[in-house]
Amino acid sequence: ENPLPAGSRVLELGCGWGPASVFCASQQQAQVTGLDIDDSVFPYLDMLAAANDCKVKPLHAAFADLSDKQLAKFDTLIGADICFWDGLTEELLALFKRARKAGVKQILLADPGRTTFVKLRDECEQRWPDCTRHDYWYALEPKRFEGQILQLQFSSAES
Repeated sequence: ENPLPAGSRVLELGCGWGPASVFCASQQQAQVTGLDIDDSVFPYLDMLAAANDCKVKPLHAAFADLSDKQLAKFDTLIGADICFWDGLTEELLALFKRARKAGVKQILLADPGRTTFVKLRDECEQRWPDCTRHDYWYALEPKRFEGQILQLQFSSAES
């Protein structure tokens, strides 16, 4: 319902096997990099991308390893189900701050609504009230799922 601009440069945080990366590359025509700390996921990411006739560039690193120079190569950061440890809240907040400074325009995270995600969402709303939006979503097929979407829409490099 809200497609990415044509040619978007996307980094999926904690991509795992990369279904969101593959969707963005194949359906949104984005240039996508899948980041994960576990390099054993990349053969599956490659296989899923090949099955969908698209390319996703793998990047083996932790969130904290991403430099400003690397972040500057992306317009949008996405992530799904990556807020599962308490320590990740501060790590992601630091990443978001660096990403904004580097010129990333948008960050989109999806989560079932874990308490760590809610804490991250609340911190973002406090730090960047004019840039933060969150929504609840649900799907009915193949069975009912519920969750939340966090969107940070940055228009400047201010921190």
